[in-house]
Amino acid sequence: ADYVLGLKNNQKSLYNDVKTYIDDQLDIALTDDSHGSKETTDADHGRIEERRFHLFTDISWIEQKELWKNFNAIGVVEAKIERSGITSNDRRYYITSLKEIDQFAKHVRGHWGVENSLHWTLDVAFNEDRCTRRKGNAPANSTVLKHMVLNLLKREKTKKIAINRKRAMAGWRNDYLEKIVFG
Repeated sequence: ADYVLGLKNNQKSLYNDVKTYIDDQLDIALTDDSHGSKETTDADHGRIEERRFHLFTDISWIEQKELWKNFNAIGVVEAKIERSGITSNDRRYYITSLKEIDQFAKHVRGHWGVENSLHWTLDVAFNEDRCTRRKGNAPANSTVLKHMVLNLLKREKTKKIAINRKRAMAGWRNDYLEKIVFG
């Protein structure tokens, strides 16, 4: 399977090498075709987000490339977010098995869509941001149970209402709870 892995300081040497290389390449405003690039713009919920995706397939200079199976490229996403008149900029760096800029952009955006959707749903339906389980196996066990319940609630299609309302309804009505659990 293909992969797109975000680089952080847990791979300090690789992160620093990739960051330095990409920052240098982008700062000299490349005019040749030594890398692929793509731009997208989204406007939603009072914010405008512009993204520039860049993918560099010449990675012959990377010493650690043998440590990663099918390591074919390095990439970066530059994000400019404007919300309520305030602008922020961010660069996120990646290693990937992908070679095409469109695939790279799709996978990066898809990952954040799933990540944001899941965490937002868990917070709204289960108030997860206020969870105080922090010791032993409690956090992991709680997460498994919440994911199971969330999957059961999403599977139940007879009521076209929000997940948190389905959860509340299941607490009020045993017949609806049975429908959720047993299908």
